[in-house]
Amino acid sequence: MAHIAGWRGRLRDCLIEVSRGLPVSGPPTDIDAVNAAELARNAGISLDEAATRADRLLGDLIDLWATLGDRPFSWFTATTTGEALVRNSFIHPRRHLAEHYAERGDELRGVELHEETLAELRRVDAPKSVIDVWK
Repeated sequence: MAHIAGWRGRLRDCLIEVSRGLPVSGPPTDIDAVNAAELARNAGISLDEAATRADRLLGDLIDLWATLGDRPFSWFTATTTGEALVRNSFIHPRRHLAEHYAERGDELRGVELHEETLAELRRVDAPKSVIDVWK
């Protein structure tokens, strides 16, 4: 959850830059190094603390998106603020959960979560570019 919170925070910071008319710093270029440093830094954070932070940041992202609307925005392969938000805060955590299930030997649950996510993306008529990221 601390990892999810970290990425939500990075996206929030970029959306704040957009809202202020500033140049957008974008995601870090060396993702593996950022993730490794963050993992070490957050090793002592409880799951509850990390989940609370992740939830708070999700609220911040939703509020920012409500203010900004869906507009052009570059975040990895996302091209709009809406795509970036869905990828960052819906797909990203579910990808890690599906991987977690598979790694602990529950591959069926990982596949089920993958299929549930794909069905939900289709149900809300997510853009093809978002669905393709999940496939």
